[in-house]
Amino acid sequence: MSRALTRWAIPLLLSGCSATGDATPGTDAAGDDTATAVDASAPAAVLSLTPSTVSFGAVVGGTAKVLSVLAVNVGTVPAWVGALTVVGSPDFHVLGVYDTTAEACAGLSEERLRPLPFTGPPGDTFCIDVEYRPFGGGDDVGLLQVNPPLEPTLALQEPIASAALQGYEIGPEIWLKPVALDFGPLDVGDQKELTFTIENQGDAELVIEAVRKGETDFEIFDAISVVPEVPADSVVAPSSTTGFKVTVRFNPTQNYPVTYSTIGFIEVLSNDADEPIAYVKVTAQTKSAKLQVTPTPLIDFGIVAETTPGSTRTVTFTNVGTADLEVTGLAIENNAENEFSIDDVVEDPLVIEPNNYRIVNLRYKNTGGAEGEVETAKLVFASSDLDPAAPTSVDLRASRVKEAFCVIELDPVKVDFGTIGYGFEKTMTLNIRNVGSAPCSPFSVSVGDGPDPSQPGSPPGNCEIPNGDKSGTFIVTNEPPAIKDLLQPGQSLPLQVKFAPTASIWSSISLDGLTTLPGIVHVTMLDYANPDVVNGTDYTVVSAPPGKIGDEVICNLEAKSGVANMAAIPTEVAFEKTTVGCASKMTDITLHNTGAAPLDVCGITLNSCGPEFKLKNIPAIPPCVDGAGGIKLAEAAPILFGVVYVPQDTSKDGCAIVVTSGDAETTSLTIPLSGEGASSWAQTDSFTQLSGQVVDVLFVVDENLPLTQSPAHLEAEFNGLASEVASWPASVHVGVISNNIASQGPEVGRLRTAGAGQPRFLTGGASGGAALVATLEALGAPGGVLGGGLDAAWRALSFPNTAPPADPPKSCNVDSDCTKPQVCVQSVLNAGTTVCAGWNWEFFREDAALELVFISDVEDSSLGNLSFYIDVLKNVKGPGESDLVRAHAVVGDSGTGCESTAGKAFPGDRYIEVATQLGGKVGSICASTWASVLSKTPGSPFGLDTHFPLTRAPLPETIDVVVAGDTCTTGWEYQEDTSAILFDANGPCMPQENETIEITYNALCYSE
Repeated sequence: MSRALTRWAIPLLLSGCSATGDATPGTDAAGDDTATAVDASAPAAVLSLTPSTVSFGAVVGGTAKVLSVLAVNVGTVPAWVGALTVVGSPDFHVLGVYDTTAEACAGLSEERLRPLPFTGPPGDTFCIDVEYRPFGGGDDVGLLQVNPPLEPTLALQEPIASAALQGYEIGPEIWLKPVALDFGPLDVGDQKELTFTIENQGDAELVIEAVRKGETDFEIFDAISVVPEVPADSVVAPSSTTGFKVTVRFNPTQNYPVTYSTIGFIEVLSNDADEPIAYVKVTAQTKSAKLQVTPTPLIDFGIVAETTPGSTRTVTFTNVGTADLEVTGLAIENNAENEFSIDDVVEDPLVIEPNNYRIVNLRYKNTGGAEGEVETAKLVFASSDLDPAAPTSVDLRASRVKEAFCVIELDPVKVDFGTIGYGFEKTMTLNIRNVGSAPCSPFSVSVGDGPDPSQPGSPPGNCEIPNGDKSGTFIVTNEPPAIKDLLQPGQSLPLQVKFAPTASIWSSISLDGLTTLPGIVHVTMLDYANPDVVNGTDYTVVSAPPGKIGDEVICNLEAKSGVANMAAIPTEVAFEKTTVGCASKMTDITLHNTGAAPLDVCGITLNSCGPEFKLKNIPAIPPCVDGAGGIKLAEAAPILFGVVYVPQDTSKDGCAIVVTSGDAETTSLTIPLSGEGASSWAQTDSFTQLSGQVVDVLFVVDENLPLTQSPAHLEAEFNGLASEVASWPASVHVGVISNNIASQGPEVGRLRTAGAGQPRFLTGGASGGAALVATLEALGAPGGVLGGGLDAAWRALSFPNTAPPADPPKSCNVDSDCTKPQVCVQSVLNAGTTVCAGWNWEFFREDAALELVFISDVEDSSLGNLSFYIDVLKNVKGPGESDLVRAHAVVGDSGTGCESTAGKAFPGDRYIEVATQLGGKVGSICASTWASVLSKTPGSPFGLDTHFPLTRAPLPETIDVVVAGDTCTTGWEYQEDTSAILFDANGPCMPQENETIEITYNALCYSE
C-alpha cells in the first residue's frame, strides 16, 4: 500500500466561518467556531453548524472515530432539512441526525433519532454524527452538506449549510517491493530464487504475523516455497528503507501444463489495519508445449455449389509454449461422403517450435446431393500439450446448393454510434458477409449523409445511395482490397466507419439539445460466377444494402451529437514513466457539471484499455434504466475518482476513460490516458533554467464593447494596450480570443487574427503592439454575442485547440487534408510550415508562465460553476504550478456595475473573483483609462523557476541534485504532493538563467 497524500481544494459553501475547533461526542460543541449558510429564498432560513471545521486529527487506519456537529436554526423561519451528504474523501460517513440533550450532543441513539426529511422551527437544535474511518494512508478532507428536500421543479438546489471535514491516518503502512515475481520457464530439476522486500511507510511498527502461500487451483504452485520461513511477529520499523527481505524459490520436479496467468499469491499478514493481508503475485512455468488452434470450435465452409471446385478454409496450429510441440494423427472423421479433405501432405508428427505455427489447408467439394443439405465432419488430432483441456478436434460444416451465386449482407444491418460530442470521434466495425454459394470480389464502398434533420419534410429513415464518399460526418477508414474472389462463401470481411461530427452540424443544434445524424454506407462486389449477359460483362454487380446510385434505401448509420456539459480536471492524464511491475501514483480526477442543470452519471469505465490502467474509488453507480438510476452530478457537487497505471512492459500505452450519462441531452465524456513503462529504477531528469521572461498573454475580449463604450475611448484604450505590448520582450506570446460562446462550436476559444493570412498570435515589441490593435478591431460585429469569457478561455487552453501535430507532422493545404478535430494550421514560429494540429498550437507553451486578461462590459455567462473555472485555470500548467498562472479583469464594478462618460457596464463579479483567486489585477472598464491597469504585467517577470517537476515519483533518500555541475546538498527540498524539487530562491543552489539542473534518483514502486 502506498502512503500518498491526497489534497483536494474543496469550496466551502459558507457565508462565514472562524477559527477551527474540535468536536467530541457527548460534549457541548458551542463556541465561536460557527458556519452560517443562507438559502437563496426570502425570508431566509439561517442554519449554523458548530464547529465549522470538524477536525478528527490522527486516527489509526481501519478504526473509526465519531464526532458530533451541533446545528442551530438561528433564523426567523423554519429550516427544511432533507438529505445529509459528504463531498470529498469516502472515508467520512454521516451516521445520523438526532435531538440534542440540554442543547448539547450526547451521541446517536435510537430514542433520539430524528428521521429525514424534517422541518426545524426557529431556535431548533439537532446533532449530526460523522464517522471517520481512514483507509489507504495520508490526509483526508471532505465537506459535510445539509441539503434541503429534493424539489424536482428546481434545476439546482444549494446546501443549507456546510462544514469542512479533515483528518489523517496513522499506523503502519505495508509496502511490498516488487509486488510480482516472475520465475519464467525452467527445466524440470532446475531451481530459481527471487526476493521481495517488506517495507513500512507508516509511523508505527509493522508486525509481520506470517508470510505464507495462498490457496490456488494451479498444481505448479506446489513447486513454490518461501525459504527460509519468516518468523512470526517479525518487526519492521517505521519509515524503514531497508525493510525485511523474503526469498521465494521455484523448484519444479515434473512438467506442468503451460499457463501465462498468475499461478498463486504469497500472502503477507500484518497489523496494517486497512490492509491486513498484502499480496505478491507469482508467475512461473516449466518448459512445456502449449497448443492453440484457430479457428475453433467450428470451421464453416459456407454454402457450396455443386458447380464449383469447392470451398477452402485453413486451420492454424500455434505453439504458444516454451518447448517443441508435436501434433499427431491429423485426420477427418465422420466424413461419410468424403467431401471434406486435407489439401496438404502433412508430416506425422507435425513438429512446431515455440512461438511458431503451421497452417493446414482444408477443402469441401460438393459432389451432389439434396438442395440445402448440411454436411458435417470432424478434424481430429493429438498433441504433446500436457494440459487436459488442450484442443483435440475441430468441427467442420458445409451446406449444399445446386447453383452458385455471390450474395452479401452487412452485419449488423444498422450501426448506432450513440452520442458523441464535438471534438470527439468514434469508430465502429461492420462485417461484410458472403451468405451466398460463390466467391465475391470487392469493388467499392461509398458513404453518405441522410436528410438534414433541421429541414422539414425530409423522408424519415431514408437515405440516398451516394456516388462515392459524400458524407461530412461519416468516414470509411478501411475497405476490402479489390482482389478477385477474395470473399469466399461463409466468410466475412471487416469494414470500419468513423463518426466525427464537424462544424457544419452546429447551425442546427441548440445549447441544450441533441441532433440525430443519419447516414448510409453502401458496399458493392462483383459475382464472376454469373456473367451479365445484358451489359456484356463477365460479372454481375451485387450490393448491400441492395440498390444502385440514387436509390432511396433505409439509412444504416445513425449517431447523435450535441453540446457536452460534463468536464474533467485534468482533461487528460499522461502518467510519468513507471517501472514495469510497479504502479504509478494515483491521479485524482474531478468530474464537473459545467451545465446549468444536474445530470445523471450512468458509468465511469475504461475504453480500449489493457490491464495497464485501473480505476480507483469509483462510486457505486446504480444502473440507468428508463430514466432512473445513476448518480447525480450537480453543479456544486463534483465527483472524484482516481486512476493508476501499471505497465506490463516498456512500450507506450494509451486508451481512455469514458463517462456516460443517462440524460437524453448530454453526451459522453472521454478522458485520454497515456503512459510508458520503464525497465530500470534509475532516473535522471535534466532541466535548463529559464529567464522568467517567457510568458504567454491571452486577451479574452467582449465583441459587444462598441455597443456600450465610447468609440473614441475604446480606440484610445486599444492604443494603450498596444503601447504596453510594444514594451514587452519578444519572448512574450500575445493572443486574442472572443468571449462569444453562443455557437458552442469549434470556433469557441480559437485565436483571432487581424485578417486572412495574418499570424494566429503575436509577440512582444513594436510590431506586436501595432498588430494587436488590428486584431482587436477585427473581432467581429456587435450583437448576437453570448459572453462567456471563462468558458472561452478554458476551451482556448484545452484539447482540441491545443492539440500538437502528429509525430511525424502531417503537412496540409486545407482542413480536409487533416483528421478532425485537427485543422490545417500555418506555423507562427516556423515560417512556411503548414501542418495538421489544433488551431492554438504553438501559442500555449508548457515552460511559459500564463497571463489571462478578461475585458468585458457584462457578467460572464459561462454555463459552468465558477469554482470549476477557477480550478481548471489554476491547474492548466499542471500540478503544483498554479503560481505560473495569473488572471486580470477589466470589467464592470462589483455588485453595482458602472457608468461614466467612457461608457457603462454591468457587474463583472465572476471575472473579478477569478482575478482575485489567480493573483491578478482588477480595473473598472468605466475608468478614464484602463489599459494602464496592465502596465508592466508581463514585464514584471514571474522570476526564475524554483519548481522542477520530476518525470517519475522518487525514493526521496536517493535524490541527488546537481546545478551547473556542482552537487547541491542544501537549498532544495522534495515536495511529495507535486513530485517536484523546490529550490530556495535565496539559497546557495538556486539555478540562475540558462544553468543546467540534473536530478538523479531511484523511482518509487507503488503498489496498486
